[in-house]
Amino acid sequence: MTCIPFNRKLLFFTAIVTFALGACRKESSNTVLDTAHNNIRFAYMHLNRIKVNQAIAVYDSTFIKDSIDFVSPPTDKYYFWEVIPAIGCDSVMDNKGITGIAFKCSGTYFITAKIYDSVTQDLIATTDTLEINVTADTLYPVQQLKSNDTLQIQTGLAKSHSATRDEVWLYLNFGTTQKYLHHHPSEPMDYSSNITAGNYSFVFSNEIRLKSYPFCWIPYGAAFNMPGWIDIRNLSYGVPALLSIT
Repeated sequence: MTCIPFNRKLLFFTAIVTFALGACRKESSNTVLDTAHNNIRFAYMHLNRIKVNQAIAVYDSTFIKDSIDFVSPPTDKYYFWEVIPAIGCDSVMDNKGITGIAFKCSGTYFITAKIYDSVTQDLIATTDTLEINVTADTLYPVQQLKSNDTLQIQTGLAKSHSATRDEVWLYLNFGTTQKYLHHHPSEPMDYSSNITAGNYSFVFSNEIRLKSYPFCWIPYGAAFNMPGWIDIRNLSYGVPALLSIT
């Protein structure tokens, strides 16, 4: 058995402690989980439940706080978005602080991200985890009009006044009697028009198209009547015009 003098023991112990503390500091400085944990949130969602083929918007609420950040997310950070389990059912649309993620399989998933410096490629932060439930229902870009639906049209006169001219025109305010899932009232029905001198023809589609597909900006399961508005201009008092609606 080899004996170490007390002073040498103290020096040896001090050296070990110093090395251990140095190693701990180095590890701590590189372990982002202990120093940064950003909060991610769903954008434009009231529930964490969506349908198959539906996309959601997810953003880093720690770095994205103002409306301008949603339009132009910061580019000094690179986001590696992860969906758990990674079974090939998800599609991530961007590597910025706000991204869209679409799902083609039902199930329960968890979303998280690692954040890197765009210049140095160093890992600078991680995020917490969001749960999203994808139901067995499917979101479609187009729905057929219901066979018992009726297009209701209200007519009226509108006027505008300016320093150079006054104008009067006819408006058609229309809407369906039946409600449709997924479609926001701000997305009116599709129609085509053919306008010539004294003739106004409007042909409405028999489909309701989700213009924001694969996103859907209304709560899960919400249904609305589909509205719309048409202005008929260049009319003259006392001069008949032909209006055709199909």
